[in-house]
Amino acid sequence: MVIVADDGSLTVSYDVTHADLEASVARHIRSSAGRATPREATVLLLLVALLVGVFIYSASSPGPVRWVVLTGYGLIAAWMLWKSLRLTHIPVSRVVDQLLANCDQEVLFGTEYITISADGVQSEHGPCTVSYLWSGVKSIEVLEDAIFVSTNSTTTFRIPRRAFASDSEMEQFLQQARSWHRAATDAAC
Repeated sequence: MVIVADDGSLTVSYDVTHADLEASVARHIRSSAGRATPREATVLLLLVALLVGVFIYSASSPGPVRWVVLTGYGLIAAWMLWKSLRLTHIPVSRVVDQLLANCDQEVLFGTEYITISADGVQSEHGPCTVSYLWSGVKSIEVLEDAIFVSTNSTTTFRIPRRAFASDSEMEQFLQQARSWHRAATDAAC
């Protein structure tokens, strides 16, 4: 349910669940890959490795030194390829389980409050408060079952559909966020 404050800011709250953590981690893994599929990332990495290999081959003098340098480069390129492929194939549930095993679960679970105002967006979750001005927000989009407010850094605020009393309430929250974001972006130009 959305709460409207006297200053016009809107606050929505929800209890963070295991599924919320998995959805957030999955979004971060996808965005860290630059929205490329594993096949696209592999082809791009192989192309770069080939171009750098040709450059090394043509720049080094003939003989055993050239082959040592190319072998070393080939091993590094193979290691990078293996790491990139491994990253995109880690099950999200395993990442979340490791996260939960290595930290205080009270910090991850509990009620999260997301507030939007004419100034920006703020999240309050347990002892942590994170705020961004609208000028620091890159995008506001609805994907699957949540609103995602992505900042210019690595932070993304995820507001699940269940935090709203109805679809129309979610739409009103989304439109107000986009309106404030657009006004701040236009003012910066």
